[in-house]
Amino acid sequence: MKLYKMLFAGLAVVMFANCEEPITKKECGIIVFKGADGHGLASAPTDLPFSDWNVAKQACEDLVLDGCSDWRLPTQEELNQLYLNKDKIGGFGKFNSYWSSTEVGGNSAFTVEFDNGVNAAAPTNTKSSVRAVRAF
Repeated sequence: MKLYKMLFAGLAVVMFANCEEPITKKECGIIVFKGADGHGLASAPTDLPFSDWNVAKQACEDLVLDGCSDWRLPTQEELNQLYLNKDKIGGFGKFNSYWSSTEVGGNSAFTVEFDNGVNAAAPTNTKSSVRAVRAF
């Protein structure tokens, strides 16, 4: 198993990138990464409805899953981690573009293409796939 450490929001985080250790289900979502301090990022197990950016952002904030209500749209960096671990997390559309919360200018936000990992800015009024995340 390969472990990668990186600085994330001022905390040292252990990343499970392309490793053989399974990503595990936690009480509220599927663990994407977990730091030495026990904090990390969890993904919802399935996508929310295909939508424009504003609806996607609100749908994540309104989500209550497994008793947790602190879901949100992932940042661009977090979405890249979901892409790297997509096969272990599961449920992603192969040729789908997913929204991040990272805005570009006033009317665009970053997306990640889940067939090739390309990051691109898309107009916020277009529709893309949505996967909620939460910090723990």
